[in-house]
Amino acid sequence: MASDPLAVLVQAGADAWWFECADGAQLRVSRYSPDPTPDPGLDHRPRGTLLLLHGFGEFTEKYLPSIARLRALGLAVLTLDWRSQGRSTRYAESERRGYVRDFETLLDDVMALARDPRCQVLGAPVWILGHSMGGMLALRLMERWTAVTDEPQTVRGLILSAPMLGIYRLPRWFLAAVARAQVWRGKAAEFAWGAGELDPDANENRITSDSQRFAEIMKLLRDEPLLRTHGATWGWLNAAARLMKGALNKATLAAYEHPILLLSPSNDVIVDADLHRKFAARCSACRYVQLTGSCHEPMQEQGAIQDAFYTEVEAFLNSTAVDPKATVAGDSAATDSSADHAPSRSITASANP
Repeated sequence: MASDPLAVLVQAGADAWWFECADGAQLRVSRYSPDPTPDPGLDHRPRGTLLLLHGFGEFTEKYLPSIARLRALGLAVLTLDWRSQGRSTRYAESERRGYVRDFETLLDDVMALARDPRCQVLGAPVWILGHSMGGMLALRLMERWTAVTDEPQTVRGLILSAPMLGIYRLPRWFLAAVARAQVWRGKAAEFAWGAGELDPDANENRITSDSQRFAEIMKLLRDEPLLRTHGATWGWLNAAARLMKGALNKATLAAYEHPILLLSPSNDVIVDADLHRKFAARCSACRYVQLTGSCHEPMQEQGAIQDAFYTEVEAFLNSTAVDPKATVAGDSAATDSSADHAPSRSITASANP
């Protein structure tokens, strides 16, 4: 029997609800208050809210340990299962395959959610943390964010974890051409070459060097099959190619005004980590940190790597947490986030146990 998709999150300390999109799709949304009993060794003063955006095929249960660490830093956390992932509505034509018609729809979902009164009660300032696919979507989201929020200055920065600027060993131009051709042939909902059904008992671990944590994630998928998202379809790859197009365009990079922290795993074989360095070199708002020893998912990594990740996150929060009231009052020294923001540079976080 399937578990109650909201109750399991409520038991973890969440307020959870179904958010209905304009087209009737139901998204599973949850929010978490800052930890009332944090680690006394951490600076746990209430800071604001973090919007957590998942990667391909992910779901909220997988992030509950990560959410606990973020709450311990004094953050309220808001997250959702993307449509066609986790327990949110799936596209009828794709069943449980990795599929999306257009990533613009996912961005529309987040912008609609931002208007929900249940999200308005969350504290400012706001940071956005996106992993992998969610990292690329976070960048696109910032191009829209200020258009619908009453206090756009409260968005203090972006934290990008292994953002999907490109796919490992797969040039975007080639991906775009092949995927577009397959979609034109009517194969949008079919598995791409090399993709298939996810089997928790036989799935190859390419995401973390922590075999115990990987086993825990597979157990979640084994115990609740409705959480599973199978391999990518041609439709997903076609949409991803459009999403990533222009990610390193100079005009696009120059338009990013909010500070960006880019955390790049050294052993990533999912996304193209070389593009992380190029992005940081071209974007004056970006600070680049390489996480030595980390595979694609640093939030699911061994303890030392996770510690390095959250140390960088906490430092970024401290450096960008300007009082919104001072911003409204016109304190130009406080509002210029780039003035005290470290320039783009490469920093290696030693994370080997």
